[in-house]
Amino acid sequence: MRTWLNPDSTSARDLLYEIRVSNARHILVPGTQVKVGSATYVARSLLRHASDPRYGKVCDVDARLVFPDGSPRIAADAFTRGQAAALEKAGFKFVGIEHLETDAKRMHAGLKGAYEQQLAAYERDLVIRARYAPRQVAIRAGIAGGITVIVATAGATYQ
Repeated sequence: MRTWLNPDSTSARDLLYEIRVSNARHILVPGTQVKVGSATYVARSLLRHASDPRYGKVCDVDARLVFPDGSPRIAADAFTRGQAAALEKAGFKFVGIEHLETDAKRMHAGLKGAYEQQLAAYERDLVIRARYAPRQVAIRAGIAGGITVIVATAGATYQ
């Protein structure tokens, strides 16, 4: 099984799981949400969507926020007692991921780099298309004193 980032930014699920059905067939199923940030942000974000059925109740978070059993951790660097109680009452379970914030920043930098490369290639393609549009080619042929046009038509056969 492989895990993919969900390309649909409007989706309620951040991860997709690729499951092999047979040797030649794979399906993608919606996975968990991923929340990176302060405990206050995570709690507020999850509780805002707690009653929306599109959102799952399992969430990958930084390991410092939860106990190994998936329950919210109450501490100065984790959830408050009220946040933990509200998350438990809403039915959330957590998977603690070590170094999630660091991994998220590294992944974001990689995605940003890939996006910038794609954007540069797209811009280069636009420049090439503009330079070689029919009108531009005709203008260049005229600038070259008509030599290009003569060469191009010299090989043509007429009946």
